[in-house]
Amino acid sequence: REVLAWIAQGVDAARDDARFDALALALFRLQHAGGAAYRRLCDAFGVAPADVRDWKQIPAVPTGAFKEARLAIFPPEKTLRSFRTSSSSTDARGELQLDTLELYDASLLATFGAFLCPDVRRIRFLASRGVLILKVV
Repeated sequence: REVLAWIAQGVDAARDDARFDALALALFRLQHAGGAAYRRLCDAFGVAPADVRDWKQIPAVPTGAFKEARLAIFPPEKTLRSFRTSSSSTDARGELQLDTLELYDASLLATFGAFLCPDVRRIRFLASRGVLILKVV
């Protein structure tokens, strides 16, 4: 809810580094506690939540990890939507699983127009099988 509230402020909201750091650390602790694959990655880097004091110390997940392990922290049967990579370098395809689209939609709506089409009042789009069609209204 806190992340959604921050996104709702819009891209022009005042920068708040302390709030960002607190949210990032809380999400790191949540993912470390709930995700075995991410916890193994952190262990490999020798990083535990008790050691992390700043968001810059949080181990990043390499994109290839999405091809190797399930990184979601909710049960697989709760998956609502999966986004898969095109697997350009190997036969394996990376996959991001979501149990809700709430954060995805909020971040997309808050940033797409502001950063890609700032002078456009309204955009209609259709996405199907890797093709995106935009119509500026």
